[in-house]
Amino acid sequence: MLIALLIAFMIFCYTVQSLFSKYFAMHYDGNPSTASLVFAVIFGSFIAVATFLSGGMTFAPSGLTVALGCANAVVLVLYQLALIGASMRGSYAILNLCMLFGGIIVPMITSTIMLDQSLTGLQIAAVAVMLAAFVLLNVQGALMTDTRRGFWPFCLLLFLTNGLYGAINSLQANLMDGTERTEMITIGYLGSAILAFAAVAVMRRGKTLSDFRLKPKAIGFAAGCCVAATVAVNVVMYLYSVVNTTVLSTLDNGGVMVTSSLCALFLFGERPTKLQFCGLGLALCSIVMLSL
Repeated sequence: MLIALLIAFMIFCYTVQSLFSKYFAMHYDGNPSTASLVFAVIFGSFIAVATFLSGGMTFAPSGLTVALGCANAVVLVLYQLALIGASMRGSYAILNLCMLFGGIIVPMITSTIMLDQSLTGLQIAAVAVMLAAFVLLNVQGALMTDTRRGFWPFCLLLFLTNGLYGAINSLQANLMDGTERTEMITIGYLGSAILAFAAVAVMRRGKTLSDFRLKPKAIGFAAGCCVAATVAVNVVMYLYSVVNTTVLSTLDNGGVMVTSSLCALFLFGERPTKLQFCGLGLALCSIVMLSL
């Protein structure tokens, strides 16, 4: 029961993070080409510092945690660059589909090979149902938009990085038996903030700091997003050590997709199409199947 409540709370926190990041983007008035990286600097710095302080300011990582934390720092920045590159070149629906598929398939492969985790027949069916739900939720938008050169390589990178983020966190949590969570999060997110700032500096050169001058509303939404994300990241790192990686990744990606769609309906008036309603129904069925 406690695990189920923690999973529900994790989904809630990630939904709040997604909602606040949308509001942040609406009120960000810096250069659009670096908005995602600017947010990554703020996001990574806040999560790293907050986690370090809440963890009692103890920091004694093993070599494995340092290596995996640094790997995740690189993955997080590559994810942001892939998101920027893909969104500037083609369909948001397609890039979202690639991101969601990667978030389930890559951790499933790595956990099966490296952690010897397996799934029951019902769980395999649930994962397949969730992937079908992703297609139904995004297929209409995918068929309506042209793409520019370079779009598909960025989508592939988005698939890999979104999946590797979860896979690396799962490996650390399982190989270290749930220990050094503070160190893993601090290294990964602080490293990503440093790398993201370097990327902004390269892209903007002499105008780097101007992109960090935020309006009060943007600061408020960024702060809310960071608080929700900090809680979610710490909860999910614990859950990786006690829940099957593929099951957790499916519930995470699918659950946030469903709750975000509901937020879009009730807060932004974005009424789903018939196909999207079917997709939401399949996603809910998958969640129920994984909860049995």
